[in-house]
Parts: sequence; structure tokens; C-alpha cells
Amino acid sequence: MIKPSSLSFISAHVHDIQLPCLLDTGATHSFIHTSIVRRLRNVSITNIKQRFTLADGNTNVNIIGIVHLNLRIGQITTPISAFISKSLSHLCILGQDWLNKYSVDICQSTQQVIIHTAESSVKIPMDHRINQHHFPLKSTIAIIIPPQHERIIELQSPISSSPQVIFRPNRVLQSHNLVAIPNALLSIDKYRTYTTVVNPTNRICRIPINTTIGTFTIPPPNLECHSITLSPTIDQSTPSSPSLSSDLNVPTSMDNIFNELLAHLSDPDQKLILYQLLKQYQCLFDTSVPSIANLTAPPMINTGSHPPVHSHVYRTDPIKQKHLTDTINEMLKHRQIEKSYASWSSPVILLDLKSGYHQIRIHPDDKDKTTFVTSHGAFRFNVMPQGLKNSPSNFQRLMYDLLVSSRWDYTLVYLDDVVIFSRTFDQHVHHLNEILSILSSARLQLNPQKCSFVKQEIDYLGHTINGQGIRPLQSNIDAILQLPIPSTPKQVHSFVQAANYYRNHIENFSKLAAPLFPYTKKNAIWIGWTDAMNNAFIELKHRLTEPPIFLNFPEDDGQFILSIDASGEGMGGVLRQMTSNGLKVIKYISKKFNLAQKKYSTTERECLALVWCIQKLKEYIWGRPVEIETDHCPLFSFNKKKFNNSRIDRWQVELSEYHITKITYKRGRCNCDADLLSRFPYDESDIDDNGHPHRVGCFTSTLTSSTQPIQLNVITRSKSKAIQQSSSPTSPSATVPLSSDSSTIHHRSIFDLYIDRIRIEQMKDVNLSNRIKSILAQPDQYPHEIVDNGMLYKVINRIDGSIIQLPWLPASLIPDVLFLYHDHPMSGHFGVTRTFHKVREQFFFPRMYDHIKRYIRSCSACAQFNVQRQKKPGFLQCELPPDGVFEIMQMDFWKAPVRSSNGNQYVLIITDRLSKFVFARALPSATAAAAAEMLLEDIILKHGSIRYLQSDQGSHFRNELLSAITALTGCQQVFSIPYHPMSNGQVERFNSTFCDQLKKYCHHNLTEWDNYLSAVVWAYNSTVHSTTQFISYELAFNRRPLSPFVPTPTAIKLMKPHDY
Repeated sequence: MIKPSSLSFISAHVHDIQLPCLLDTGATHSFIHTSIVRRLRNVSITNIKQRFTLADGNTNVNIIGIVHLNLRIGQITTPISAFISKSLSHLCILGQDWLNKYSVDICQSTQQVIIHTAESSVKIPMDHRINQHHFPLKSTIAIIIPPQHERIIELQSPISSSPQVIFRPNRVLQSHNLVAIPNALLSIDKYRTYTTVVNPTNRICRIPINTTIGTFTIPPPNLECHSITLSPTIDQSTPSSPSLSSDLNVPTSMDNIFNELLAHLSDPDQKLILYQLLKQYQCLFDTSVPSIANLTAPPMINTGSHPPVHSHVYRTDPIKQKHLTDTINEMLKHRQIEKSYASWSSPVILLDLKSGYHQIRIHPDDKDKTTFVTSHGAFRFNVMPQGLKNSPSNFQRLMYDLLVSSRWDYTLVYLDDVVIFSRTFDQHVHHLNEILSILSSARLQLNPQKCSFVKQEIDYLGHTINGQGIRPLQSNIDAILQLPIPSTPKQVHSFVQAANYYRNHIENFSKLAAPLFPYTKKNAIWIGWTDAMNNAFIELKHRLTEPPIFLNFPEDDGQFILSIDASGEGMGGVLRQMTSNGLKVIKYISKKFNLAQKKYSTTERECLALVWCIQKLKEYIWGRPVEIETDHCPLFSFNKKKFNNSRIDRWQVELSEYHITKITYKRGRCNCDADLLSRFPYDESDIDDNGHPHRVGCFTSTLTSSTQPIQLNVITRSKSKAIQQSSSPTSPSATVPLSSDSSTIHHRSIFDLYIDRIRIEQMKDVNLSNRIKSILAQPDQYPHEIVDNGMLYKVINRIDGSIIQLPWLPASLIPDVLFLYHDHPMSGHFGVTRTFHKVREQFFFPRMYDHIKRYIRSCSACAQFNVQRQKKPGFLQCELPPDGVFEIMQMDFWKAPVRSSNGNQYVLIITDRLSKFVFARALPSATAAAAAEMLLEDIILKHGSIRYLQSDQGSHFRNELLSAITALTGCQQVFSIPYHPMSNGQVERFNSTFCDQLKKYCHHNLTEWDNYLSAVVWAYNSTVHSTTQFISYELAFNRRPLSPFVPTPTAIKLMKPHDY
């Protein structure tokens, strides 16, 4: 027997309208449906907006008003105030407000309702016609059902509970989604019940939230039924906790592979779907046994009438012979090769067991020609061997015909790399299922270590691709940026070829690289590294790191705009598209003029640029309207009149098939996207009196002695003029500055970094001034920041427990500080780590390391003279360090390439083994007297005697004078091994370091090198050494050096003397 329902309904009349009323003890108020209120006349309605939540905690009921009614039940009439709502599952609900007012008793045993009034008590029978009412059951969450799976889903009921209800599925849902939902007897508890949904198809089924799964009715009490329970055989994992490996016949090793491939997915439903899909094609990922695909390559070894070629066995050593024997046996086992008795034979050089070609059967006509001979006999390939000239093209053709021929809109193949792209997850699973099915049918194998699924971004053929567009692969860009300055034509050619791979991302590539092109030709004669070549080298690196290098995908709709330009060197264009998100760059193109094209007139060159750009971008704009932008005014009427020029008239005919909507004239200074650097390299107006290119900066100087802009590299004249006009000495800039050239150091000899100056610039900075106000208002909210005398400081807790306060540097002073701590001679043009440690000791500003890194990357002197040392460290013997500083010192002479204007050509260097502190003195000659004088005056008489003095065996060190001095002072001389400078490595390594640093300051005038010597040595001693991780000066003298760039306080405190 079906248990009776716990729902109680009575029949009532509202203004002569009969309707069933639900007695709901869980409802605090009474409700009525809007459809009933519309049928009533002369009723008082109060408009309100309110929301109630049902007892299930999820369902919301929106109230639109309150109505006052007279409810007639049997022979009595009861007034009621009910909330009006159109989202009710019943026409009328009588809640506790009505039940308590009339002390209503509900008797389920007698199926009666007793209403108590002041006069009497009335018994009303329950209305059983409610059994004919259909109540909806809706899904509580979005449901994803994998192919051929069953899911138990949770449903939401409009009634709170019922022991048993008759459930009937939604037939429309079943026919639309092709799912199976059974008729069932369900039990409702706390507004929830459960049913099963089966997906018998081979595609994913998605059911949105709040979808009506079916309806239920309350069964009559006299209905009898019997239930049959079957053991489930289909995965019934709930959506809240999908089990990937339960009931799946997957080996443990394969299960680990699938879990690793899908580890990046956060959605458990997506993870389950992909797991089931990969499990279905698990044979593709089983690489334990090589397989041969059902694909046969066409004939590809055409030898014509040439007689067979026969070669003898190459001799090999025993180790290689054993490896060759094992490889042949393995390939014989998997039928990749077989015994051959052909008249053709070639010596074996290399066999690769993991080649993708070995999955493709070779044409029978070509088998004999692949015979190779070994000491074990002759063998021929049954599969496509590696090394054939036609193997890549045939492999590519087979893969294209197999996968891409009719699926080009979502699949791309390059040799053994397959890319599948989709707009939605469901679509992607469908595409993936189709491709895996084809690969499985062809018996191809996949390498799971190189596979990735459902990625938002992938690295493919040197590019990073996502849903918005394409950009160069960062690791490749980093490799190009680390290339040193070329010193041979071959190195120039290698750099140009590496940058040329990303020319579609570089605007005006052909113009920028023009100074380097002559050295890319065969048998080019090297005449030296020029300024024009250096500027091109630095600018190309700069363009690979600066936006915009991101290219967007073209959209189906949106106006194309092609900006073109031609100069004396070449032509270029920028294709953009107007989208709903603004103007986006699609592609950059450029080309250098040949000798004949350089002789064209200006109009002909501009027309050639138009024709070449359109033909180059044909795949984008053919059949689509396109607008042309040019800075050449005569080209404005290109498609309207004849030019009486046979060449231009012919080009007009060639472009007649394209839909050019209009040609817009754009002034040259506004057409900067296609015209930027069109006059590269520099012309005569770009050269100063010393023959060096002008370098104009993008931020202004804040010097007391000069307000000229800092000079920078590779900025065009038009840009520099605009910058000079818009710049002001106090204008802050939040951008990271580019490094200035060291040849302009004399322009910045005086620096204003007083505390008052920093305080003033902080108040000018909007962000910092607002931060100061917030700190003063609520100091407890900023425990790591403090305002002292109107100036903002950052509180730093060091590892050793000490607390320091550093001035918070405003954005307007960052260029000056970075110049001081990197470009200034007393900073030495050192790298990111040394500069970062120096700046962080004196100032604070956000993203300091990134600012410094970008600043130094833009430094032309560092890019030109830094040596890339990529050789790995050797196996050095560890030596015990000295017990104290200045106990063991190393000495060496360094010879300058030219004699200085002061007459010096040598530098005597003495370095301390423990602290790495360096002493250096410029000398006119390398003599024993000079060495003895420096050792005695600069070392022994100032810092005391030393224990050991290590040097090479040159005559200026190995002599009676130095021997006498060292003997008198108790020092022992130690000499390095002849022709083995590594034994005196510390001082030799410093020679290389300071030589590079000197070049950065005096490369324009080499005779001034000794003027910068002391400053560079000071910079080396006052920065953190990479070996000790301490400042050499601090280790030597037990105190930190006082930087000349430390902000100077405005007041000086004098200590009072002790009064005895």
C-alpha cells in the first residue's frame, strides 16, 4: 500500500471562486497566487516588494503585494491577509498566521480539519481531489552526464515532505536531450528528492539548473503497488564528488597518466568527462609496445635508372656495436625492420626507436632501397625511416589527409604536432572525441608526456597562443635577449635570422634591421661594429620585449584598416581591425627595397607599398571591405583616377579585385604606427659635433645645475621633440625609465636628493599624498608605514631583528635614483643584483626589482659591453679561507689597450682573498719599483703587514726589491704556476670585470679610462659580492660604506660632551 500523503488540503471559496488550499504548518504567513487575485473584484491590494525564503533554504518567493480577503470554508467565513506571488506552486497556502488564529487541528487519521471559532467548532473533510494536481520537480544544480553514463540527480520539490509520490518524467526534455528518465515512486523530505538520468548517447549531456525534470502527483490512499530493486551496473557518482577511477577498467600506470594530464582541471565534472573519454581511447597512450599504423606512405624514393648502390659495413667500437645489436633486435621484434636480400645497401649511422615516422608503413616499392648493412647482416625497413629527404613532406601529407582535410576549422597539424581548438568545453570534447577516434582507427600512438588537454593557452612552434591572439614564446625571446654583441658576419646572420622568425610581431622590421642586412649575405666582409648596427641590435631586442607584440585573431565582422608607408629603405604596413573592444592589431609586415625599387619615385614607392601589403595580406582582406591609411597625399585618389604611369596603372588593375572602401590621408606624424623609424638609420641632423648619435630621453632631469633631458638611445626625432615640449622638471612619471648613455655623465654632476626634496615630491604625488593622509588619520591600520615630519617612511623588519625606516621614493624621483645607482661612475654600471642591493638599503618603492631590471635591460652601454659568460664552473678544489682580512692578498698588472691622456697604460691591482676588497692604481709602466711602492704605501703602511702575497712570476713581482720588502715585513711571497693564471684566479677575474665597466664610460674616448678607474673600483668595493653575499668594504673595515647618494638631512645633531 502506498503511504498516505502528509499534505493537507481543504476546499474553500474566495469571492465565489472555489480553490484548493494547502494547510502548511511550516509557513509563517498565508499566500495566494496572482492568477486568483486577477479574477477578484473590489478587493483592497497594498503594493509591496518583499522576498521570502522557503524552508528548503534555497527557493525564494517574490511578493508583489498584500490582499485582504474573506475565505469561506463550509458554513463559516474567516477574514485573511495573504501575500500575493506568482511563483507559488499552489493557488492558496494557509500558514501559521491563519492556523493559530483559528486554533486549527489537522487529524490525519480521520482525514478531517477542525476549525475553532468563538461560537463553535467546525469539522471540514480534507479535499482528495488534490491527487489530480501535478507538481514540478526541478534540478538543483547544473548537471553534466558523460556519454553512456547514468547520474543520480537531486530534485527540488514545492512541498516539504511526502512519503511517496508518483513521478512522471518530462517527455520534452527526454526527446530534446536524448536522455532516459524512468517513471518512479519517490519520497520527498525537506523539499528534496532524487532520481536517475541515463545518457545512452556518445556525446555529453548538459542539463541547466532549475530545469523541470518531471512532475509528480499525490497518490490516492487506496492505490497498491510493488517495487523491484536492481543492482546498479552503471557509474552513479554524484556530481558533488565524481570518482574518476571507480568501476573503470584502467591499469594503474594508465590511470596515473590520465590523472596527471587532467590535474590542471578544477571542475570535477569536466575532469570526469575527459577521464572517461581518455579511458575509451587508452590504447592510444600505451607506448609500452610500438605499433604500426594502418597508413602506407606513397612511393617516395625515386632513383630512376640509377643502378643499385652497395656499401660496406662501418667499423664500430664494442660499446656501440652492443647498442646497435640491441636496437636491431628490438626493431625486429616489433616488425619495424626485416631481413633483406636486396642489391641495395647503405651503412647504418643512426637508428631512432621513438621516431614518429616508424608508425607509418613504407611503400613496398621503396623497401629494398632502405636496406642497411650491419655486422649481423642486411635489413630493410617496413616503416618509414628517419633521414629520407621526402619523409617530412610525406608524413605531413598523410597527417593532413587523415585529420585536417575536412576539419580545418578546429584541427591543425604540423608533422606530429596536432592542435585541436574549440569555442566551448562541450564542443571541444566532441572534437577531441572525433580526432581520438580517427587516430585509434588508424592505430597511431600518442606520446602522453607531450600531450596536454583542455588548455586555455599553449606553446606551439615558438609562439604562445590563447583565445585572444598570439605572441612570441617567452623562452625564445629570453634566448635572443641573451645573445652577445656579434663580432663576425656569421653571428650577425644568426641574430637576424632569430629575430626574423618574429618579424610579424615587430613593426618596421626591415627598416630596423637594415644596417645588419649586409652581413647576412654570403662572403660578407667584416668592417667592424658600427653605431648604426649597435642601435639596430638594441632596438630589435627592445621591440621583442615591449608591447605591442601581441597579435590578435581576426574576427568575422569588423572593418579592416591597413596603414601603409614607404621610405627610402623599405616599405611596411600594419593591419588592424575595428572590433567591439576597440582597434586591435592583426599583423605587422615589412620588406626592404631592392636596388631597382629604391630608384622608384616617391609616388611609385608608396603605390608599391600599397600593392605589396594588400597582396601579402590577401588571406585576411580578400572579399572583405578594407580602408587604407597613408601619409602620401597623391595616393588618396589611387582608385579614382589614372596616373599616366604604366607601372601604377598596372597596379591599379591588379588591385581591382579587392574591395577598397576608401583611402584616407593621415599626416606623417599621426601615421606613426607604419612610419615609426622610417628614416632609420640616422641622418646628418641626428649626429652631434663629436660624431655620435643624439640620444633623447623620456624623462626630465631634476638637477640644480642643468634642466636638459637625460639622453637615451633609439628614439626618433619626432618623438624627442614631442617629449621635450611636454616635459617639465617637476612632472612625475610612473613609467620605468630607460637607462641613459654614460657619455652624458657630465650633465648630471650635481644631484638634489635632500630630505626636503623627497618630502616635496611625495606631496606632489597623488597616491603618496593620499596615503600620508590615511596614515595620519588611522595609524593603526598601517603598521609597516610611518609619517615623520610630514614625510612617508617604509618600516622594514630585517632578518637580524633590526628595524629600519626607509624613505618612500615617489615616482618622479625613481629615474634620478636609478641613474645614480647604476649609470654614475661611482655606481659602475653593475648588474641588477648589485644595483638592487644598493638601492634597497637607502629607499623603498613598489616593484623595485622589476624597475631596476627593466632599467638595466634598456642600458645601451651594458648591452654593448657586458660579456655573456655561459661556461659552466669547473671542478675547483675547496680552499680554506683566511682567518682575517688582509692576510692573503693577490697582485697583478693589467695593461690598457691605449695609453691614457695622463700617460698611464697599466693598472696595478691588489685584492684581498677574504673580503674581496680591491686596491687599484693607474701607472705609466709595469715596474718592480711601482709594485713595491703601492704595496708599501697603500697596504702595509695603512693596513698593516700581510701574511701571504700571491702573484704571477713576472719580473716586476719576482725581484730582489719586493723580496726584501716582504721579508722585512714578515710576508711570504707565493707565485702562481707558469702559464696557469687560474691559480691567481681572483685578481684575474676582477681584471675582466673592471675592464668591461671602464669600457662603458670611455668607449667614445678610450684615452680617458684612468679618470674613471677610482670610481669603478669604489663601486665594486661598495656593493654586495656574489661570492660572500656581503659588501667587500664592510668585511674589510667592519662598517658599511657611506654612499654619496644618501639623502642628506636638513639638520645636524651635535652630541653634548660628557661633563665630568
